[in-house]
Amino acid sequence: MRNKPTWARFIQASLTVLLAQTFGASAGAARAEDAALPSDAHMKRYGDDWECNRGYLENDDSCVQIAIPDHASLDASGYRWECDRGYRRSDAACVLVALPDDAFLDRSGHDWSCDRGFRKDRDACTPVTLPANAFLDARGRGWNCPRGFREDEGACTPVAVPDHGYLDYLGDRWKCERGFAKEADSCTRVEIPANGYLDEQGAGWECSRGYHELEAACARVRIPPNAFLAESGHQWQCERGYKKVEESCVALSVPTNAHLVPSGDYWSCDPGYRREAQGCIIAL
Repeated sequence: MRNKPTWARFIQASLTVLLAQTFGASAGAARAEDAALPSDAHMKRYGDDWECNRGYLENDDSCVQIAIPDHASLDASGYRWECDRGYRRSDAACVLVALPDDAFLDRSGHDWSCDRGFRKDRDACTPVTLPANAFLDARGRGWNCPRGFREDEGACTPVAVPDHGYLDYLGDRWKCERGFAKEADSCTRVEIPANGYLDEQGAGWECSRGYHELEAACARVRIPPNAFLAESGHQWQCERGYKKVEESCVALSVPTNAHLVPSGDYWSCDPGYRREAQGCIIAL
């Protein structure tokens, strides 16, 4: 058999030494980890630290078993305990939940609630007393009056709806029909004057466009020369270049080097000028 070259034997020997050192170091590290890892613990998935097993708590450098009382079990975390359903925590123990008559365990399983139609009164469940024409509320702990009745001093009193009235959406009050207005305990017809109409709410009136309210009537809007009916339709305003003086429109006298403002009923000096009396002079 041909001997390996010297350089090949050198590489093989070097690799053997390197592998021995690597595995030796790994084994040493593993032995060090085992020596540092307390009983009932395990290495964390990430990092080089440890944590206690489920059912144990860290205490200094060790893991101590959690003392679980009767009628209890570990919770989802595994590091605390909780009482079984039907028991409640009292210091470091679990005691039976004492259910009074007409009660049941609540969703938590560690307390109780009263049956529908009963309300909690200290350590008991007392019946909900329903007045005439009443029904249990959604929770079953109180009562409500039906539509057409209203609560009044612990009773359900009928709502007296007058002629031309109707129950509101809650059903415990009334409103007047459109065209009628509430007056004390009745609905009176809305008297609409000539050139008027019912307002949006239906309980009052407004004047038509071109008319304005005057002493319970609708009077025509008198538009002076150089004016027009305003957007509201119930008053007038002057055209651009005029200003209102009492019941008329007076033409504006715009001096030299001035201009009308956007509203059109006043003037202002041009840039570079300032006002003096009724004219515009160069601003120094």
